[in-house]
Amino acid sequence: MNNPDISASSIKFDQYYLRGYLELLRMNNRSAEVVTPLVTAALLCASVPNEGGKLIKDLVSNSHSQLVQDIVCVLVSEQKREGYFVEVGVGDGETLSNTLLLERDFGWRGILAEPANRFEAAIRGKRKATLDTRAVAARSGDTLVFEEDVHLGELSGLAGVREARGNQTLRKYQVKTITLDDLLDQHDAPDYIDYLSIDTEGSELQVLEGLSLNRRRVGLFTIEHNLNLEKIAALRQRLIPLGYRQIFANVSNFDIWFVHNDVSSRYL
Repeated sequence: MNNPDISASSIKFDQYYLRGYLELLRMNNRSAEVVTPLVTAALLCASVPNEGGKLIKDLVSNSHSQLVQDIVCVLVSEQKREGYFVEVGVGDGETLSNTLLLERDFGWRGILAEPANRFEAAIRGKRKATLDTRAVAARSGDTLVFEEDVHLGELSGLAGVREARGNQTLRKYQVKTITLDDLLDQHDAPDYIDYLSIDTEGSELQVLEGLSLNRRRVGLFTIEHNLNLEKIAALRQRLIPLGYRQIFANVSNFDIWFVHNDVSSRYL
């Protein structure tokens, strides 16, 4: 925490002791999805200057992200308008979306990559961003098996790399693959991507393999690792030598967040 004033601000924000309530929910096997973003926002308030804390509190009611990644992007980009995002692993485009806030409230545009069939109609109905239904992978043009969770589609992923979650009921079908480089080229994306979100339930490293960071630059990465220590180490080894630094490690939980060293924000 930066100073006592910010700590006090965080406590005030969490005046109903949301962290304790979160633990109580977990102990009783109850869903904590509603509380998790608020707890994360409180932690984020304690990690930024006072001005950033005020912005977080203004935005939290409009956030759709599970770990307020959308608000982190607003902080990193200093409330930039008309930025460019790429979201790999989208779900229905609204629930737990890392980019909807940016699109609706800040006029951003970008690409949504989501191969799960069940979400296509919802995304096309709710979002303005370009949808690509191919699976982003390390190589383009392959045909792979996609395993769609029938009950909780957000836990779907590519067979062989998808992280299994208990007794899932899966619907399996074939999908075509595309690398990030080819995806960006085919959709005329700019060389500077303000925000890249990767949440593919296990294939995040393979997604990164298909991106040439000597050609393109990303302002902010948010990448899910689900507390896999080997994956965390691999992501650091991949991105830090290329000029990226990790931010908010005490906040990001089962994600890891990187900004390019050229990014300078008064909120960091």
